[in-house]
Amino acid sequence: MHCLTHPEVQSVFLPFRGKSHEDLQDSPQLKSHALRVMGTVETCMNHIHQLQELHQTLHDLGARHVMYNAKVDYIDVGGERCHLIGPQFIWAIEPVVGDQWTPEVEQAWSDLFKLIAHIMKDAMTF
Repeated sequence: MHCLTHPEVQSVFLPFRGKSHEDLQDSPQLKSHALRVMGTVETCMNHIHQLQELHQTLHDLGARHVMYNAKVDYIDVGGERCHLIGPQFIWAIEPVVGDQWTPEVEQAWSDLFKLIAHIMKDAMTF
């Protein structure tokens, strides 16, 4: 099940409220959101050695999510609940990377999303 088909998550994303998995596959709003997430990942990769800029970007993103009434729990990257970042991204890109996907590559992506989640959650609980 995709995270955005979870009723609790859908309640935060108004354009996705009550939508089935099939409806979401053709959703322009979901595509737009996915592209923004990918843009954030690209920004993180471009600033991975500029920690102050990376931190500011993610802090601002976390603060914007507070304005959207996003719950801090949705930013987590592990555990039993459905999570919006990290595992979902890894699940999506692993098949694209193919034979070059290694445990080390997976760990590096996981670590990046843990950093993203940590900084965003810090801004959301400030």
